[in-house]
Amino acid sequence: FELLLLDSWGDGWNGATYSVANFFGTPVATGTLPDGKSETEVICATGLDAAPSSCFTMNVSAGLYPHEVSWVLGGGTIEGGAPVADVHFYATRDAGVVVTPTDSCTTAPPSASPAPTATKSPSFISVAPTPAPVCLQVTLKDAVGDGWNGATYHLIRRADHGVVAHGTLDASLYHDTAEVCLPRDDALCYDFLVSAGDWPQEIAWAFANGNVNVTGGAPAHVSFHVPSGHAEKDIILADGPCDGSSFAPSMAPAPTPFPACFDVLLADSHGDSWDGAIYYIASEDGTLVTKGTKPPAFDGLPKIDHICGLSQGCYSITVTAGAFPSEVVWIIANDILSGGAPSFASFFVAADGTVSTADCQPSPSPTSVPSPAPTFLS
Repeated sequence: FELLLLDSWGDGWNGATYSVANFFGTPVATGTLPDGKSETEVICATGLDAAPSSCFTMNVSAGLYPHEVSWVLGGGTIEGGAPVADVHFYATRDAGVVVTPTDSCTTAPPSASPAPTATKSPSFISVAPTPAPVCLQVTLKDAVGDGWNGATYHLIRRADHGVVAHGTLDASLYHDTAEVCLPRDDALCYDFLVSAGDWPQEIAWAFANGNVNVTGGAPAHVSFHVPSGHAEKDIILADGPCDGSSFAPSMAPAPTPFPACFDVLLADSHGDSWDGAIYYIASEDGTLVTKGTKPPAFDGLPKIDHICGLSQGCYSITVTAGAFPSEVVWIIANDILSGGAPSFASFFVAADGTVSTADCQPSPSPTSVPSPAPTFLS
């Protein structure tokens, strides 16, 4: 059977790995996507005529950018992202890959095949081909040639707020490109967001292929979905919610407030983990927005959390000490704000999605001061 490995950013799985083991826990196949956007692995297995020997388990680790990782098993029978643990399935001679009915390996395969006989005529099953994903080339441009100066783009899957792709135009560049491939599914709506940065008047962008060409400046917000099946159009832009009732071929105006997206970089000077330290991001009224930590790792690489969906207003970040506070380092939005542990800081999310440092403490109420007697100067 086949295992298709996919990466939405196109640079491989960045440390994520997969493993497929048989019922007895013996690895049958392991691997990763070393580079690029896709690769197909062919996994061969024996002893498929009876349960439980025909049952297998798949695990996928997170890597550095788990939101970019996806995979498809058995031609579309099972698919998922990262990290994922203990996905059970049967490999059968006639059905290829089938999901176990109880998500375990204790029952017989749903369509286990009998041993072939010499008198049995072969049967042929016609399977409709799965529509190929829609691949778009995202082009970033800067009129002056010094990059986007803090502006970023994010492609967000609205159903779970997952970041499908993100990036910026590095300094000293006039333009750059990246490819993003999306499945054909009417139920999935996407938001393409571009923040303003320091020089929005210099910014231009486009995502296009042979049938699509959408362009804009900064800030911008475009909503669209990729129609199912073998549709004539690769994407359909949306004037409103992606519920299938309000699609129209026009660009949606930028919403107010603009949903911000930024990165929180978590580093450790010793190169392992935060050893119990945790960061908390809360709104001005104390409502917890998100939290996180740097898990154990000895590769010396930082962890990057993508934070999206914050509306205009004041927010705070609180970082606890953990066991080794002197090793803890955190950075928000390309060094707009940074610190160690324990620490507390506030920041402001503007209507255009940019993040800045700000004193978000409430201003004291004005007090009445009696006016002094006038002084006359000659």
